[in-house]
Parts: sequence; C-alpha cells; structure tokens
Amino acid sequence: MSHADRRTAATIDLVGLRGGFGPALESYIKRVPSFVDSLQIITPDTSTSGGLSRLLASSPELFVNTGISEQAAVLIGGGLSSEGFTVFVSTFAPFLVFRGCEQIRLVSSYMDFPVKYVGYAGGLDLVDLGYTHCCIEDVAIMRCLGLEIYTPSCGDDLLWSIESLIESPEPGYLRLGSRGKIPNDMASGDIDTETGLRLFSVDTAADRIIVSYGSLSIEARLIAKDCGLDLVTVSRINDHSITLLSSLLESYSKVFVMEDHIKSSGLGSILKSLQTHQIITLGNLEGLNYSGDWNTVIDLAGLSVEKSKNQISQNG
Repeated sequence: MSHADRRTAATIDLVGLRGGFGPALESYIKRVPSFVDSLQIITPDTSTSGGLSRLLASSPELFVNTGISEQAAVLIGGGLSSEGFTVFVSTFAPFLVFRGCEQIRLVSSYMDFPVKYVGYAGGLDLVDLGYTHCCIEDVAIMRCLGLEIYTPSCGDDLLWSIESLIESPEPGYLRLGSRGKIPNDMASGDIDTETGLRLFSVDTAADRIIVSYGSLSIEARLIAKDCGLDLVTVSRINDHSITLLSSLLESYSKVFVMEDHIKSSGLGSILKSLQTHQIITLGNLEGLNYSGDWNTVIDLAGLSVEKSKNQISQNG
C-alpha cells in the first residue's frame, strides 16, 4: 500500500466506513485518472451521507441525483452500465435492498449488468433511528440475487473492496458500516489480497476462532483478545472466498460466527452448510422485536462483548 493510500485508510478509520466511501473512490481515481471517463455515481439524494461532497463539488458530471427514488436509481444505473459505464448506486441499505430489490433482480440478476451497489449502514448500525433504518437481511438477499458481497471492517479493507469491485466484471454489493471511528488495530491482521480475508492470530496454538465482518468485527476483536481466540474478518463473500475460508477453518476445533444479520441466512448458515465440525453463530438475532441504541440492541441480541464471551465460554 502506498503512503497516500495509508493516509486515506487512516482518514476512513477516523470518519467511519460510510463517510469513507467518497475518499476511497477519490483514492482510486488518483491512482487511475482515466477511470473518471467511465464512472457514474447514482445517488438518491444521499451524496453527503457517503462522504461524496468533495467529489461532487469537483466533478458534478459524474453524478446523477434521482431524488428519493431507489427504484429509478437502479434502473438508470442499469441503463448507464449497458452503455459501458462503471456505475455505483449508493444509498442507505434498507431502502436500496428492499425498495430496489425488484429492479436489482432485473438489472443485475437477469440482464447481468455489473452495477456496483453501495448500502450505507447495513445491519444494525442505525437502529437508533428505528426499524425502518435496519437491514439485517441484506447479505442473504443480495447473495440470493447473485451478487458478490463486500463487507469491509476498516479503511484498509474498504480501499481493497473498492478496487476489487471496480475491477470485477460481476455486479456487487458493498455493505458499509455507520458507527464512526474504527480502532487502529482493525487493520493489523494479515490480509489475503486475493480473497479479502484478514487473519488476526493471537496464539499459534489457538484452536478456536471468531469469524466476523463489518461493524461487529470491533467487538469480535475485543473478544478474541480477551479469550485468546484467533479472528478472521471477511471483506468479500462469494463462492471463492467462502471455499478458502472454509478450508482455513478446518484447522480449528470451534468456530464462532459474529454478525449483525439474521442467523438463519447469514454467513454462519453458509459455513454450517459446508463444515462438518461445530460452527456456532453467536447471539439470537432471528428478528428484531426490540429497539434502542446500538449498545442496547446488540446486548438484547446476545451480541455484546460480555454476552458473546459468556456464550463462547459455555461452548468450550
């Protein structure tokens, strides 16, 4: 990673992944200036929400603002993609995934246009704004539609995800957390630049590991340190990455999956279908019949640091 990219990653860690989308795109444009000739960004009135204000001010021709109309944003993105543009459609995850689901199915599942969808605050990040701003089913839905899923946990992961999205011929969904500042050590693990898997090994003799991604990887990192577990954060969920992740996990006796996603259809359920040994998805997130701020809700969902540590202890 270049010095400029390291500075950008550090900036993203300060402002958070959602606000880091714009800086990450700018970083790629600086490295590949010709990319602007094919770039279009569709924003349903949400450019400032993704840290895109500076890019909008300097290059307004790169943007199409559809107003609050996610379905139109996806369809316009599909049309531009059919003409050879690299298209990002970016807005808040629940509105993109659910309001735009039919259009994403048509544009990218059926017609196979490689639009890049960016969901701000997937999972529980904006739970304090109510159920309308939660999206704990997005990974399952977008994977069902045939999209590659990108789930960065830090600024370094986001830069890798942006580059991978742009250079992939496939449609993809980028799930961006919205919790703000990211601890410095979230980028300290060794990343596999082919798959986006980042391994934090605390002990060469560790036989238990946590698998996590996105916002909850911060809690997972704390738990791994306190309990002497290895940790792997997952920045891309596709068949290739899952196969290699499954192979990595075979050397561990216990695998704990920590994610702010419905248990029955998240990454944990995918790994359970592939693994013969015990995989335990932490928490009880099978619905959302409670509310509050982030800390309150993840505690009620059994995903706080203390409750997760208790569940790990109970399962050996």
